[in-house]
Formats: sequence, structure tokens, C-alpha cells
Amino acid sequence: MANSEWLSMYRTAEVLNLEAATSDHSAILLKFELMAFHRRKCFRFENAWISEPDCKEVVKNGWKDHDADNIQKKIEWCGKDLQMWGDTLKLKFKKEIHICREQIKYLKSSRTYGVDQQIREVKKRIEVLLAREELYWKQRSKVFWLKSGDANTKLFHHFASSRKRKNSIVYLQDDTGHVYSWDGGLQEHISNYFQNLFSSKGCLDHHILHHVPRRIDNNQNQLLIKPFDECEVVAALKSMHPDKSPGPDGMNPGFYQHFWDITEGFSALLQSEVNHGTLHGVKVARKAPAISHLFFADDCFLFFRASLEECTCIKDCLNKYELASGQIVNFNKSSISFSSNVPSDLKNSICETLGVGYTTNHGNYLGLPSLIGHKSQKFLRLLKKKLAVE
Repeated sequence: MANSEWLSMYRTAEVLNLEAATSDHSAILLKFELMAFHRRKCFRFENAWISEPDCKEVVKNGWKDHDADNIQKKIEWCGKDLQMWGDTLKLKFKKEIHICREQIKYLKSSRTYGVDQQIREVKKRIEVLLAREELYWKQRSKVFWLKSGDANTKLFHHFASSRKRKNSIVYLQDDTGHVYSWDGGLQEHISNYFQNLFSSKGCLDHHILHHVPRRIDNNQNQLLIKPFDECEVVAALKSMHPDKSPGPDGMNPGFYQHFWDITEGFSALLQSEVNHGTLHGVKVARKAPAISHLFFADDCFLFFRASLEECTCIKDCLNKYELASGQIVNFNKSSISFSSNVPSDLKNSICETLGVGYTTNHGNYLGLPSLIGHKSQKFLRLLKKKLAVE
């Protein structure tokens, strides 16, 4: 028998029952060392990162900075940025907690002004570190029936260590008795085994399908084969446990649940065109930066030069966004405005290309006019009045 503390000290220990030919009793062999193996470290998103203040910024920058139209490529680059950033954290919870507790001891022994406030701040830091440590081990333990937040770190650590011992593969033996280790072709052996297991020899006779009775009607079949919409994808994603195993990209459900803001993908597409010089925004002043788009909740404003080239560029970005996100732009609720010096025939061509209507008045947005024009003083008085009332 061994308790959790002993198992933590000897994580690679193994117990074997030895066969005895001349006795009814069998000897027990305790092995402390197993065959060493080295696996390539793969990226895995850590849910403990979510509580880090810089995590969201790393994801946003990684998503926008890399010029790629393929969503999977963006996720791959985002994962690389997260891995580099995560390596700097080092996640040494116990060391940081020890340092904080030593700080509390020092502060309690001192009699300086404001020491009570400093102690409270250090205690808050310890609470944050303990919560992150618990998330770190909870993700590895795969204990989904127990909630975090109740000082279950030791329990999660025990389950994670036990799960690692149980799932560790040191060597495998094939049907001929040949033993494969990680240094002796084990990876290739596993790959070949599953390739043979799931490979198909092809179907030469379809006659058997004529004997299969029809179980669903055409209406049911149409429901089954229709494309998934965004609401279904989000609902399925939200129903998953955040600590479930990640996919090949290293991102687990927790990552997608916290960073499901695919409008940034559209923003990245537009910014990429601006960087290439194929799209130009507008400037509120000569030395001000150009603005190509503004996002407000579910609405967005796009700014570009009145030319068929930039109009086509906007159209391509919208098409790419629809294909990548599954969302469809409602052009019936969209409209476009032009400056006064744009010719009428060019206005008609741009409206026809985009499939939107032309308007001179966009109405109000959140109680304020969408376009101000030269009546800025009147608008500012209105804004000042609203702020004073609120």
C-alpha cells in the first residue's frame, strides 16, 4: 500500500507479481526506474493562462499580426505566440507563493506606515496564485465532476499524477514478440498499426445497399445534411467542458470559449489589405492615422476610396469572412454614402458591385447622429447636453 505522498515522490514506480514454479506464493517486485523515453513537447493551451492579464492581448496580436487568410493557419500562429509567451511565465506556483508568504512575514515584523495595506495586497496575490495552480492541475487531472475553488489542488495533483502513470507508454510488444521502445521505432509502430487498422480495401460490390431499408424521409434527410450555422457551433462549443483534451492545434474548448470573437478575423483581413496598400481608409486630419473600419457591437463602418478597385477589395474581404466564419452579411440592411465630388456613374457602379443601396442619411446610432459633417458645434452641444443629463 502507498499513499499519495509516496506516489508523488516515486512517480515511475512499478509493482510486478513474479511467477513461482515451486510455491503457492508469488514474490512482489518493486521497480523504481522504468525505461527512459523522450517525447517532443507539443503545444497545449493552458486554461490557467486565461486569468493572466496579458493573455487576451497575446491572442489578439497573434491573430492580427500574421498575414494569412486561412483560419487554421491563424490558429497555428496564435498557438506559437502563446507558447513563447507561456514559456516566460514558467508557472512555478509554489515558488511564487513561498515568496509572497515570506513577504508577509517580513511586513508583519516591520512597523512602517501602510504595512496593513501591503499585507492585504500580498494576500490577494497569494489567492490569485492558488487559484491558477488549482486550474493548472485540474486541467491535467480530467476530474470533471469536481468544481475548482474549494482548495482541491492536492486532489487534482494526485489524479493528474495517477493519470499520467496510467497513460504512459514505455514500450509495446507486437504479435511476433518484438519489443518497441521510444528510441527503437515505437512511434512508427503505433502509426503503422492505426493506419492498417483504419485503412479501407475499397468497396467492389454495391449490391448489398439495395437490401438496406430506408429509415428516414426526404425532409429528415434535408435537416441532416444542411450546413451548420454559427448558433449551432457556438452552442456545441459552450456545452463542452473547458478542460477536455485539445485538438491537433493544441487549443482546448476553454480557449475557444474565452476567445470566440471571430469579428477580429474580419478586422485582420481589412488590416492586411491596408498594409499591402490595396485599401485606404479616411483621415480626420492630414497627420492623423487612416481609419479603414470601426466595429460597434453587431454593426460596423467600412471606409475606402471611391474606386472599383477598392470596392472589389472590400467585396473579397466580405466573401472570405463569410466562408471562414459561416456568417452572411445582410446587404438589405447595409447602405453606403459618398463624398460630394464622386461622379454619379461611379456611385452606381460601386453600389451595384457591393449590392447595397445609396443613402445620404444613416440616421442615429446609440442616440447620436452617424454623420456630423460641418455641423460639429451643434453636435458637440447636443453631446454635452446628453452627458449633463445622464
